[in-house]
Amino acid sequence: MEIGSFVLADARRFEARLAPLQLGDRQSRRNLPGTEVSSYIVHIPPQGSKEAADRKAAELRGLGVTNYYVISDNSPLRYGISLGVFKTEGAAQNQLAMLVKQGVRTARITPRMSGSRLLAFQFRDVAPQLKAELDKIRTDFPNTALHSCR
Repeated sequence: MEIGSFVLADARRFEARLAPLQLGDRQSRRNLPGTEVSSYIVHIPPQGSKEAADRKAAELRGLGVTNYYVISDNSPLRYGISLGVFKTEGAAQNQLAMLVKQGVRTARITPRMSGSRLLAFQFRDVAPQLKAELDKIRTDFPNTALHSCR
C-alpha cells in the first residue's frame, strides 16, 4: 500500500512515527512526479546508443545546425539530441519551425514537468495489524491519501 502526498516536513514527522514499527525494507519513500509543465524541450528522440546519437549530431552539423547537445543522463531522453529548452510552447514552436526550414525532419516538442516537492511512502507485506497501525498514524496527517499498490 502507499500513503502520500506529504510535504517534506510532514514526511519527516510521519517517518519518525513509523520508526517504532521497525519495518526495515518493507518500507520505502519516493518522490511523486510533478504535475505542472515547467518548460518545453525541442529535441530529436533517443537514438538508442551514443554512437547513433553522434551520427545524428553529424547530420545536424551537415544541415548547419550548431546549437545542440547529445543528452547523456539517465532520463527517458538519453541519447536524444536537445535543440533547446523554452519557457513557452510558442517559443518552442518557433524553434521547431526554424529547424524544419533548415531540413531537420525528426525534431519534436515535449513538455517538461516541474519537479514535485511531494513524497509518498510505500509498504510491502502489510498484515491487518500493520494496516491498523498505519491507519492510526495517518489520522494525524489529514491531507494524505491511501492507495493500494499492485
